Amino acid sequence: MKMNKKSVISLIILVLLVIAGVIFYITKGNDILKKEKLYNFEEFNLLTNKVNLIADQDNVDEEFFEKIDKGEYTLSDPLIIHNPYNISPLTAIVGFKTSEKVTIKVTIKGKDGGKDLAYNTKEATSHYIPIYGLYLDYVNEIILEASDNTSNTINIPVEQNDASAIIYFPDVEILNNKLEDTDEDFYFISTPIGNTAAAFDQKGEIRWYLTNQIYKQLTKLSNGHFLLSSSEAMEDQSLGFLEVDLLGKVYNSYELSKPYFHNFVELPNGNVLYATSDEKIIELNLANGNVEKTYDIYEMLSEIDSNHMKNSKNIFGYINSLDYDTKTNSILVGLFYNSTLININKNGKIEWIFANPEYYSSKFTKYLLKPTNPDFKYPKGNFNAKLNNTNLTLINNGWDLTDTWSCEKSIGLKSSAKDYKLNLDNKIITEEWNYGDNYFSFTFGDYYNKDSEKTIMFGREFRAFQEKMNICKLSDEGDFYSTIITLKDNEEVFKMTVSNTYNYVSKMPIYDNDYTLSKVTAKSYTATQLSDPHKEEDYQSKYNESILYTIPLELSGNKLSIMYNEENYKVVLLDEYGKAYIYDAKDNAVTLKKEIGNALILLEHDGNIYNTGYYINI
Repeated sequence: MKMNKKSVISLIILVLLVIAGVIFYITKGNDILKKEKLYNFEEFNLLTNKVNLIADQDNVDEEFFEKIDKGEYTLSDPLIIHNPYNISPLTAIVGFKTSEKVTIKVTIKGKDGGKDLAYNTKEATSHYIPIYGLYLDYVNEIILEASDNTSNTINIPVEQNDASAIIYFPDVEILNNKLEDTDEDFYFISTPIGNTAAAFDQKGEIRWYLTNQIYKQLTKLSNGHFLLSSSEAMEDQSLGFLEVDLLGKVYNSYELSKPYFHNFVELPNGNVLYATSDEKIIELNLANGNVEKTYDIYEMLSEIDSNHMKNSKNIFGYINSLDYDTKTNSILVGLFYNSTLININKNGKIEWIFANPEYYSSKFTKYLLKPTNPDFKYPKGNFNAKLNNTNLTLINNGWDLTDTWSCEKSIGLKSSAKDYKLNLDNKIITEEWNYGDNYFSFTFGDYYNKDSEKTIMFGREFRAFQEKMNICKLSDEGDFYSTIITLKDNEEVFKMTVSNTYNYVSKMPIYDNDYTLSKVTAKSYTATQLSDPHKEEDYQSKYNESILYTIPLELSGNKLSIMYNEENYKVVLLDEYGKAYIYDAKDNAVTLKKEIGNALILLEHDGNIYNTGYYINI
């Protein structure tokens, strides 16, 4: 088919336009293509990221499973790897092959009269056995008994220096233990203020913990794994989650575009809701790392009375409770300021509010729960409140952010665990049960009930003060401890104290018969994250004047710590193209912008530019 002259001209014009577009894209439209790298930092030291756990664990599974599958290890001569994933020092994995399919009974012998731990593996010829609950500074005896009547006893020593990554071990005292002999539960505890998550047995022995500052709320997910805060942090805000098992094996790592503060809860669909420091609730999809929905608590309350909320803006406090009730398909949110509990539906509308009416204007009246008792006293603090249909449980701390603080004012204050019954048709609340009043936990605490058993934590009690009561002003000047109590049919059957401050407790078995150790490729989900304020500029001429001066550094996630004993200096990240990202160091640390690539770390101080000798890939 012949083309006419007009069509030929049109085709030529089209081709010329396409060529022009490509030229423009290469020369003008894409800065990356026209950039040339000015520097290669490989002559310097690459600073290892302390929290790059997935990369550190990549080869562990492959090597372990390959060795077992080759058949070189047997029940009488098994492969034993202590702390296989490097962050759970009181664990191990044991592997071997048998000629026939058998089950293995694993028994960790108790120490000094402690209870033996025992569980059975599933029938197999290749055995990959997780070992939890080892004792610290002790030669642990483990008995392996196969269903074909063969057996072996192995020893796994754990020395004190194996635990060097933990900051400090708390003092534990058992004050009462009348738990049944068949009860082998451990007490798992964690805290939002920078100590590790840990588990203690009923004799007060530490039997599990995680290093690397993996902490905050410790919750077992429906898939048997645990979700915790990663060690990447910006002040009190965590920049990520880690999904791990008790061995410390990482299954998923999540960067968060909105930092996590104190609380989260798993939803029936497998997503989690978590609380931010700016009164928002985020629904995070754990299957892909995406944010599904955001609930703005401040905006919800502002819709009811904008003037009231404007007056509260600067003292709104923070979220200290978060729970999901499957029976009413609703979310319970607690605000520390004004000791307020808010129930919202999945559409983000407020259903009811439990708070002292004196804190709220008349526009909130129809939402406020009304007590049946005329002498009703509203609880304060209300950490980790939980909702089960019309049953509400909480820790009444006895103090909240509406009160000014001094140690002298703590005299006479009491904390307790409380149960309430709700009549939602009439917006009525009735106090049904109270336990405590001999404790004062001015912040933090946890309480849940399961069947006829209740476990309570008073998470921040005063033991003593470093100064006299009438001059002590700051809460951190006290000597703190936490009290954990278990009640059976409302009678105390267990009580222990743990030094320091904790906020979450779970009483549960350390072994899960449904768990199977398998080879899994961990996934990492990224997000645009917060960083400290910084400026960007061309830095080529300044870099030429830099002085090589080695300075110790530590990188944890995107937090860079600098061991430099001076003040008022700047941290400079120089990328390979000569561009600099300049931060003011605060308390010898900065939270860095990500997606820079390779960057050399420089310091500016008193007119001098120091090359630290380290570069990072971030």
